[in-house]
Amino acid sequence: ERRFLNALEEGKERFLAGVEDERDLEWQRKLSASDRTLITIARALIYNPEVLVMNRPTAQLSESTAARVFDLLQEFVSNRGVELPPADAPKRRPRTAFVSFVRMSGVRIADHIWCIEDREVLELRKDQVSTVQIN
Repeated sequence: ERRFLNALEEGKERFLAGVEDERDLEWQRKLSASDRTLITIARALIYNPEVLVMNRPTAQLSESTAARVFDLLQEFVSNRGVELPPADAPKRRPRTAFVSFVRMSGVRIADHIWCIEDREVLELRKDQVSTVQIN
């Protein structure tokens, strides 16, 4: 935790770009896969992007932790919106996120759902999701 806070104080750009010092990498190797995943998600959110692209962000997480991450992502994308200067605050718009999910439970936060089936991309309604077979 202290290492994480120190890295933020040194500048989020260096921290987000990746740590190059071998000593800094050593502590990462000691973390579990789920801890590394959560740190990666935190890094993405700290960057505060207008467009967020995440590939299976909850694959290494427990179902309960994944649900909390889904809630966080929904809050981040829908409710916070892209920060603008105070004069333009009324023009605030939601962020855009492209997220691929391993668990179908992740689609509950989606506005649009696409599925790849037989080399075709199909858009689904939320009520169709339960009928999709996962291979």
